[in-house]
Order: sequence, then C-alpha cells, then structure tokens
Amino acid sequence: MLELAWKKAPALRDVAPVFERGLQELNVAVPSKGRALLLLANIYCKQMRSGEISPFEGAYNIWQQICVEDEAPEMTFDFMTWADALQN
Repeated sequence: MLELAWKKAPALRDVAPVFERGLQELNVAVPSKGRALLLLANIYCKQMRSGEISPFEGAYNIWQQICVEDEAPEMTFDFMTWADALQN
C-alpha cells in the first residue's frame, strides 16, 4: 500500500493490481461486484437521507452507475423509475 502513496495522478489500470495485492496482504476481503454495488447504493441512500444530495441526484446516480451493471442487485431497479419520475 505504501507504493501507492508515492504515485502522482496514477491511472486506475496501474494502481488497481497494487491496491488489490495490498488488500490481500492485509487479509482484507474484497466484496463481490454485486455486494459492492449494493454498498454503493447504500451510500447514495444515506446521502439522500442526510440531504447531502437531492433525491433525484441519488436516484439518478444509482440508475446510471449501478443499474447498468450486469451484477446490479434487483432491489435497485426501482431507482430508474424514481429518477425518471423526479425528473419529469
């Protein structure tokens, strides 16, 4: 992980393997993609609840960043409808 600290503006393709190796060395479990998408949706929901982002912005982000993925949790698909309804 220390190796990452010395990189200036690294590209994701360059640092991802180093980061993953560091997590393995620290015995940190990496979640499945489906679980990671669900965790990201949870972050957006918390931001909407706190007022940090608007309901439209949160629903739109979930739609555009999560629902488009093959591993997207089914429970997130309602956000596509909500984003559309909030926009119109």
